[in-house]
Amino acid sequence: MPKPSIQNIARAAEQLREERDETLTRQRVTEIETEMKERRLARQEELRQRRQQPEPTQEELAAQQAQEQPLQEPAGKQQIKTAQTRAQPETVGRRIGG
Repeated sequence: MPKPSIQNIARAAEQLREERDETLTRQRVTEIETEMKERRLARQEELRQRRQQPEPTQEELAAQQAQEQPLQEPAGKQQIKTAQTRAQPETVGRRIGG
């Protein structure tokens, strides 16, 4: 059997590298396609479920917003309460304790 030349070995090695790169590229493309398909199916399912749910009424939306955002007192009232608390600490203490 003849001894392979360095050029033939280099050519064969290059061909193997190209085949490996092509295989890895095909695998990556398949992975990306699969991931895109899964995302599309998940999005379609999410949209399908949304269509099945009835739209919330204005009252339900208002109730939900009220729960998410507790009512805040105007700044003036808060300052008055703070001043009263500082002015009468013994009253506050009795209410809590007794």
